[in-house]
Amino acid sequence: MVDLVAQSINGITVLTPEGVTLDQIPIIVVGDFPESFNPAVWQPNLPGTYPVYLEIGGPEHVRQEALNSLLSDPLHGAYLSAATRTREDLSHLVRTLGQSSQVVLTGFGVGGLLALWAAADNRDAPIASVITVNGAPNWEFLKDRYPHYAWPSAEIKDTISSWDVSYRIPRIGSRSVLLVHGQDNREIRSDWIEEFYLMALGVNRHASSKWAYHRIPGLAHHMSTGLQKTTAEQAAFDLMDRWIRTSLGWE
Repeated sequence: MVDLVAQSINGITVLTPEGVTLDQIPIIVVGDFPESFNPAVWQPNLPGTYPVYLEIGGPEHVRQEALNSLLSDPLHGAYLSAATRTREDLSHLVRTLGQSSQVVLTGFGVGGLLALWAAADNRDAPIASVITVNGAPNWEFLKDRYPHYAWPSAEIKDTISSWDVSYRIPRIGSRSVLLVHGQDNREIRSDWIEEFYLMALGVNRHASSKWAYHRIPGLAHHMSTGLQKTTAEQAAFDLMDRWIRTSLGWE
C-alpha cells in the first residue's frame, strides 16, 4: 500500500502520495456519501500513476453539516449540499492536474455520479478515462433509501432532472467510460446505470467502441478495506486496472 498524506491542491484538500513527478498520471478517486471512503478499499496497481483521493463534502465541519441533514432533508440538505461543493472542487482538480498530464477519473457510489459530471463539465480537459463503481447517473436511488421524503414535489423533480447526467452524455465526448456494478449491491440497484449505458450507445457516437458495462456477481456496494479482497472485488479492481492502461495507450 502507498503511504498517503493530506495535501492541498489549488486549495482543495486531498489524500495523495508525497514526491509525485510531472511524468506520472493522476488517478482522481472520488469517495462515496454519506460513508467516508477509505483508500484501503482500492489503490491503483499501475506504475507511472498516483492516486488523488477526494472526500465528498469538503472539510469535515462542512461535511458534518450535510450529514446532520440526512433525516430531515436528505436531497437538498445532505446529498446536494455535499455533492455541489465536491462537483466544483473536482472541476478545479481536473483543470489543475490536467495542465501537465492526462487525468483518470474514478468514483465509487455517489462519487461515480460526480466523476461522470466532471467529464461532462470539463469537455476540453485531458480526461483519458472515467470509471464508476456501484454508481448511478442521477439521484433516483434516493427514493429507495428515503421512501417517505417529499418525492412528488415539482421542485424536487426539477432538481433531480437538472442533476441527471444522462442528459449530458454527448458532452463526455470520446473519453473511455467503464461502468462497474455489483450484482449483490443492495444500496444502488443496477437499473439506472444499465439504462444510462444503453442510452449512451444511442446518443454518443464513441460509446459503442469506448464504453463498457460490467455487472460483477458477488460484488456488494460496500467493499472490504483489508489487504485480502474477495474474488468479486479483485475481479473489479483487475478490470479497472486494465481499463486504465488501455485508455492511456499502455496496452
